[in-house]
Amino acid sequence: MTSRSLRLAVLVATLLTTTTYTGFAADADNTTASTATTAAVTTTATDSDSIDTVTTATTSTVQTKELTEADKEKAQLVESMNEKAAARAAEEDAKGFKDVKNHWAAIPINVMLEDGILSGNGQGEFKPDDALKTADAAALYNKLIAYDKAQQAAKAAKSSQNKKNTKNTTTVKDVTGEELLAPFKNQETLTREEFAQTAAEYLAYKDELTVASIKSKTKAKEYKPNIVVAPDEVNFPDEKKIDSDYRSSVTTLASRGIIASGGDDNYFRPTEDITRAEAVAMLFRIEKGMTVAPATSTKASDTTAKATNSATGDKTAATTTKNPTTGNVTAKKTSELEAQSDLENKVFKKLNNLYKTPGNFQNYGVMYWQNDVLHVAFKSDDDLAQFEDILAKNDKDKPANETLANRVHLETTQYSQAEYDRIENNFRTFYAQKQPAGTILGAYPSVAHNQLIVRVDKGFDYMNDSIRNAFGNKVHVFLVTDNADSTTDTAKN
Repeated sequence: MTSRSLRLAVLVATLLTTTTYTGFAADADNTTASTATTAAVTTTATDSDSIDTVTTATTSTVQTKELTEADKEKAQLVESMNEKAAARAAEEDAKGFKDVKNHWAAIPINVMLEDGILSGNGQGEFKPDDALKTADAAALYNKLIAYDKAQQAAKAAKSSQNKKNTKNTTTVKDVTGEELLAPFKNQETLTREEFAQTAAEYLAYKDELTVASIKSKTKAKEYKPNIVVAPDEVNFPDEKKIDSDYRSSVTTLASRGIIASGGDDNYFRPTEDITRAEAVAMLFRIEKGMTVAPATSTKASDTTAKATNSATGDKTAATTTKNPTTGNVTAKKTSELEAQSDLENKVFKKLNNLYKTPGNFQNYGVMYWQNDVLHVAFKSDDDLAQFEDILAKNDKDKPANETLANRVHLETTQYSQAEYDRIENNFRTFYAQKQPAGTILGAYPSVAHNQLIVRVDKGFDYMNDSIRNAFGNKVHVFLVTDNADSTTDTAKN
């Protein structure tokens, strides 16, 4: 009985000591419970035969201001943005190779990765500074050749819609990576001079593809590749170490701007193993039509230049221009610029036979200089054929060195100058919004790749994806760094 009385007393005490703090009625609609604290109270009842322990709780509730709908929406937006940013960062990391982010060949490697030409070791790594295995070189060439064939097939399908123009029926003999690497199939790796031989052969194959893609039979026969350095001017400090079997290949690559020749400390290192990054950089230039400028000699002095000018009596003023192929600034005499302007005017006069005014041509084609050659590109195969006829009539009975046909290069283009101008204007607006602190250093059309090539000095987060989403494949951007020495190399970061 005594035990029951004690239990009842404890229960009453529990009810009396439990207190809940609630808000005033006036604030009830604006507050909500967010934090609760509990204090435990223990009461012990003693009996002659047993000890009963009862624990009671005292609870207090603290009221805080409820989030408004606007606060909730803002919080959800921030959370959503953070999730997207994390997802994009993870996606970007998954796309590229984690060991090339700050490598000098990052851009060539990542571009060829996006094109499906490269693959890593399955662990998100490319191992750019490892020696290139012969088997990997053969596989790389096979992927490049497959990529080339796909590009050619797409162009052929588009051209087949136009049956009026005489087609160039030049065929190209198939080649494989195994054939290119056949002389070295028993070797595990390749030296730089050995790889140069395979690259020169692949370059010759690309030249054949270029000739086959030229619509005009006449222009196909006249095709001459761009030369950056005359073959007899190619030199390296260690050129005597280059094996005679490979010297011709090395010279070809240097004269075409695939590798840089010249300079006091620009060693070719012919017997060293070529690295994976070095091989990709060379093939990237071949594939994308990019070049590197010759290295400059540190021993060259202004005195020599002045002495030369004084000896020749050449006092013609000079100005600086930018070569759109290499992106390098070079001095060009005023007399040369006047000669270029004179040639442009002559060509425009002939174009007026088709388009009435030079302004109209801007909607149907594009004219540009590349390696001191005036290129005239037409959107229509018919227009190209008609312009060839116009030039042929104009050049009749003229010496070969005075004919316009021998002084200009005709080709086809997907976009006109007006369209390239619109793409450039749109990109300038886009870039200014994405990177206000950046500067566009140059922009020019790459007719061969149907792209606007843009050089900028600052990047921004997710730049490649953002540009691709906004412009598709119409714009290709190179990020120029302080230690850049060429268009391809300026893309290093």
